[in-house]
Amino acid sequence: MACSGFMKTGVWGAVALLLVAAGGTCGAEFAVRHDHGGEYHYYIFDFGDGTETPTTLVEESYTGYAAHEFAAPGSYAVRARSISMSGSRSGWKTVSNHTARSVSAPPPVLHPASSVSGNGGRIETLRTLRFRSGEAYPFAHAGVLFPGTRRIDELRLLPVEGASFPSELRVQYCMDRGRTWHTVPRYDLGPYPDPEGRTVILPMHGLAAQGVRILCPRLPGGRAALELEVRGGSRLPFECDGGEAFNAALNNLWLVYGSSANEIHLKGDPWWESRRPLAGGVLAFPVAEWSEWAALQVSWTGLHKERERLGRVLRDTKMDPDGFVWASEADPRHLFHTRHAVNNPTYILALHRYHSWTAEPDFWGREDANTGETILHKARRAMRHCLEDLRGEEGLLVITYPGNDGTAEGHASNYWDGWRFGWKSAYANIFFHASLRAMADIERWNGNDEAAARCEALAATVRKRAGELFWDDEKGRFIGWIDKDGRRHDYGFTFVNIPAIAYGLATPEQSKRIMSWLTGERIIEGDTAKGADLYHWRFAAVPNTVDAGAGDPPYYWEDWGGQLTVGPGGSVPYGGNVQNGGAIFYLSYYDLMARLHQRGPDAALRFFKQILAEFEKDELRRDPASLKNGMAGILGVIGPFPESGNVPMFYLYGLMGLDPSPEALRVRPRLPSGWDRAAAGGIHYAGRRCRIICDRGAEEVEILRRDDGSLRITVPADRVTNIRREKMLP
Repeated sequence: MACSGFMKTGVWGAVALLLVAAGGTCGAEFAVRHDHGGEYHYYIFDFGDGTETPTTLVEESYTGYAAHEFAAPGSYAVRARSISMSGSRSGWKTVSNHTARSVSAPPPVLHPASSVSGNGGRIETLRTLRFRSGEAYPFAHAGVLFPGTRRIDELRLLPVEGASFPSELRVQYCMDRGRTWHTVPRYDLGPYPDPEGRTVILPMHGLAAQGVRILCPRLPGGRAALELEVRGGSRLPFECDGGEAFNAALNNLWLVYGSSANEIHLKGDPWWESRRPLAGGVLAFPVAEWSEWAALQVSWTGLHKERERLGRVLRDTKMDPDGFVWASEADPRHLFHTRHAVNNPTYILALHRYHSWTAEPDFWGREDANTGETILHKARRAMRHCLEDLRGEEGLLVITYPGNDGTAEGHASNYWDGWRFGWKSAYANIFFHASLRAMADIERWNGNDEAAARCEALAATVRKRAGELFWDDEKGRFIGWIDKDGRRHDYGFTFVNIPAIAYGLATPEQSKRIMSWLTGERIIEGDTAKGADLYHWRFAAVPNTVDAGAGDPPYYWEDWGGQLTVGPGGSVPYGGNVQNGGAIFYLSYYDLMARLHQRGPDAALRFFKQILAEFEKDELRRDPASLKNGMAGILGVIGPFPESGNVPMFYLYGLMGLDPSPEALRVRPRLPSGWDRAAAGGIHYAGRRCRIICDRGAEEVEILRRDDGSLRITVPADRVTNIRREKMLP
């Protein structure tokens, strides 16, 4: 197939960026784009130092990126080529003549304990992998097992003299001594050209594994060989006394759904989903309603480029003159359909979370690149819209937008866009209450104590009013909303009741009753799902316990132009859609936090273990189609659900109790019984990289400064610790 020629993307021909890897080393990032006749393709970068690296698969006209750390200073001619899924390839094109000044040694080589092979694959001396194919061996594989769980930073595939290199590659890993193998999506490469003597480097981004293997679906001439070199270490980013299997699953849950570093990104961008069947984990969405979730996941990390991007997204978020926060850069409406009242509270919460971690001194004075308005002024306008236009200053937020009146003719007004929430919404008021508390901090950080006190007082009023108005004492749970005609709507919304506990709107007694319903200790007659049915999917609660099509019409379900209908004969039976008896994974973050607050760390840990056990089966790559309408969308985990990455954050924000502010990093450990220690590395607070350890044996705070500038901070696990920011300065 003819290629249409390479194009460098603007300044991206060769760009040197500061990249902080697991060891704190520096490197360069390169980018290129090539039109390849409409096919999915990936790029191979030859760095000119005897190594090459493939990128993620991308769609036509999208950019491929590759990072590299040079082992020696000097000038290197970096070139790239593209390989399509059908095997066609472009010629090489020079991308950059790069001068490496900052260099680093590669990660240490890991020494395996044993080998694993089959279907025509075999291994020699725990290093050389040989493959042969035939009718009896359609997928030859060979690899290595380690004596325990290891952090895999990169694989190096070295050609074997006198042998052909495999013409198709797939990388797999295990967490259970080889019983269950998972494919690493980024390296399900398909056709791979002979590297012509170069070492192929496959960055693995800290994958936690007990073994890795190479699968070869196709072999040139029926035989091939390579040398496998695994590099990394024994220390994982997240480590605790939960055991090897727990630690491995926890770290990989973050790697798949948090950083999504080993996923396929068809647009070359971890901020956008890939199409089915290649959909997987996604880092974030640049969308207002997702902004707090993005801040939860990105603000603390060493993903510098992504964190800076989040800062720009928050700075330049579009707003109407009245202070309404747009859904996205493209339109004020969610999916060009309807305005969502929670955009403003979530935007404020995102600003609060981002600045709490970064503590950037000039953050609130930064100006919108398009309007010149400062971030602080935008935050205040966003809150003023809630207070004045949505009547929040009266003690309860009311959704006054036309078409969002909560009736059967109304439209959705929040993330759960299958439901016609509107007018007086419990969901919206949960987030409004939380945003008032966040705004109080923001005002105090900016020297306005009087405004902060007003926000705190109003938050207390909202909690009281919402807690009374939306509470159904007979059922012991919050309803969803009250429409403009005064009708109360309750479908057993777990996505209302669980965040009500997690965000602190529910009282202790209300929280207790809600939790007894969720855990099946208390049955509510008339519900479609009861008892154990609420956790039918194991990794998350169903969103509603009453079928959206229960009873007689009208239904308060947004059917999106008749595509998703409920009721007798409808296309969405109960259990047939993520919002009607299905499940969306992110809710489990709030569920874990709610259990921690209401029942303590042991109860929360039991559910966390259940989630991780499900992850160990298939990495939760579940996307079943409804038997009723043939459409996917019963389970919301992969693809358009970047908020799935919130769930592993329970380890940081819940069990370790990390609670940053610009003045201090507060640590309030809630370790389960049987745990003496929990640690997290790669934490970035106020510009300092830290490894934080909560230790029951520690009697006082210990801060060790390492040669690379990072900090090792040990805190007692039996009390709250406030580490002042100035104590962390060089």
